[in-house]
Amino acid sequence: MRPAGDACLAVDSSSTFIAPGSLGPTDATLARRIVVNAGNTTSYTGLGSSITAGLQSKADLLNGGNTSGSDNAVTMQWRLRGAGEGALASEVVSLTGMVNDGTGAGRTDPYVLQVSYDPSLVGDEAALSAHGSL
Repeated sequence: MRPAGDACLAVDSSSTFIAPGSLGPTDATLARRIVVNAGNTTSYTGLGSSITAGLQSKADLLNGGNTSGSDNAVTMQWRLRGAGEGALASEVVSLTGMVNDGTGAGRTDPYVLQVSYDPSLVGDEAALSAHGSL
């Protein structure tokens, strides 16, 4: 059994929901320990979460992994779009803990992140994409 307040990043965004915060150290955070054993890559694939308010955005890691062994936890936090961020079509997710050198900033292994959004807030995706505005 997990200690009270300890959470684990889910297998995907359909089963783990995080309350919105301000991305601060005391806000709701989900973390999953990622460890390399005997030189094998430990996969980030399938880790994800959803926000419980606003647009109820979802974020899922579709590919990537820990190959260095020095990054040992993936964390996700969510916050709602701010009043001045009307151009955003999803809530804001913070994805951390994947830095290879252990300093908290720097280079990560490659990964693929999919974030859901509200298409009604985007407009004509084909036209925006054609002009490099997406």
